[in-house]
Amino acid sequence: MLSRVRVLRPLTASALLLAAAAFPHATPSVDPVMVAKIREEGLQHSKVMEFESYIADVLGARLTMSNDMKRAQGWVQSELKSIGLANVAAEPFMDYGVTWDNEYVSLHLLEPDYTPMVGYPIAHTASTNGKLDVSAVIVDLQSRDDLAKYRGTIKGNPDLLNAEEKMAFYKAEGVAVVLQCESGWLGAVRGYSRPGSAKDGWSREGMLNSVPLVAITPEHYNRMYRILKRGIPVKVEVDVRNKIGDRVEQAMNIVAEIPGSDLKDEIVMMGAHLDTWHASPNASDNTSGVAVVMEAARILKAVGAKPRRTIRIALWAGEEQGLFGSRAYVKKHFGNPKDSAVGAKAEYEKLSAYFNQDYGAAQYRGIYLQGNEQARAQLTAWMEPFRDLGMTTVSNQGVGSTDHISFDEVGLPGFQFLQDHTPGTGGHTNMDFLEGIQANDLMKNATIMASYVYHAAMADSRMPRKMH
Repeated sequence: MLSRVRVLRPLTASALLLAAAAFPHATPSVDPVMVAKIREEGLQHSKVMEFESYIADVLGARLTMSNDMKRAQGWVQSELKSIGLANVAAEPFMDYGVTWDNEYVSLHLLEPDYTPMVGYPIAHTASTNGKLDVSAVIVDLQSRDDLAKYRGTIKGNPDLLNAEEKMAFYKAEGVAVVLQCESGWLGAVRGYSRPGSAKDGWSREGMLNSVPLVAITPEHYNRMYRILKRGIPVKVEVDVRNKIGDRVEQAMNIVAEIPGSDLKDEIVMMGAHLDTWHASPNASDNTSGVAVVMEAARILKAVGAKPRRTIRIALWAGEEQGLFGSRAYVKKHFGNPKDSAVGAKAEYEKLSAYFNQDYGAAQYRGIYLQGNEQARAQLTAWMEPFRDLGMTTVSNQGVGSTDHISFDEVGLPGFQFLQDHTPGTGGHTNMDFLEGIQANDLMKNATIMASYVYHAAMADSRMPRKMH
């Protein structure tokens, strides 16, 4: 701007102050003393892997609205309190049907050659009601004419192909169990939720009346398929026990705070989704994000940070099913000015920014602006102390499919860090264990997260928002 102004005399001190006030985001400040404290605590006294290991190894998988999730949420609340956070609470966000937990699964190929198989039941499906020895058949349903072809021929057999529109037919025909494979790579089991479970509200009736549905590895699926194509019979033993709740309950988000001082009614948030799928502990997706957020909060408490704005931590549920937890939270607390039926709530103007970790456990390399160019100066300045840790990029691009979108889509500053891609962590599969985690990456991430959140909480002005 100065290059466009004809300067006739040196600027006075008062003029410089006025210029700075006119452009509050032009020269964002960084607190080098606090950065040094955060770096020392986060890189030399880290406890991030203690969080990561306990959640992944001891608590394990955490399907939304499961007893496993309830147990994990109880532990998380206890830990947040022990760190010294205030206002720790489980905040309900929606009726989420009845609980569902897998208690046991056993799957074996009996004939023509014995081998144990790897498989996991699809969420919100029924049990087998004991051990079954069944014959496998291939059923290729492509059209309504095919229904007549197979009607009356598959009772008591498992089907080796999966399609949502076929489930009612299988139930009517008395199919014992459906085996499916949607893995994408060898050795992996990828399985989500029963077709139609969201439509019926994860109901007890829907679960009990479903056909038992089990996802298996490509190797086991393809082997049986090839044998059957040779005209050779395939016998399978399967036993699935799923525990299904008897009453509708509310799903919960976990929230906690580091109270602010002179700007305590304003908010800076950081979060990650605590919920997972159920075939593994999901060490990367998203135990890593939860561990980073908890460690960032611990770091800030350990260094004695006294933020001006309140720092609020959120550990979401229902992310894997469609950002349910974070979207409900944003609607309740902040509203949506883009929706006249909802409108902006009082807190809408109080939120400065939300910072998220998802997309695996790899090292931060930068941050996405989500198209918010007005935030570039601040996010770039706060990145500078961490260039030696690999933080070099402020990207105008945006990424979707995780909880910062719940903020961004209503016009609030929501940011996801740009991360390395780490192969082999196996998100959404049976292969996402602690062995795929690099401790140094999580240490760096938690340190960077703590510093970004701290500086957002200390800045003279809130994070700017998109112009449109």
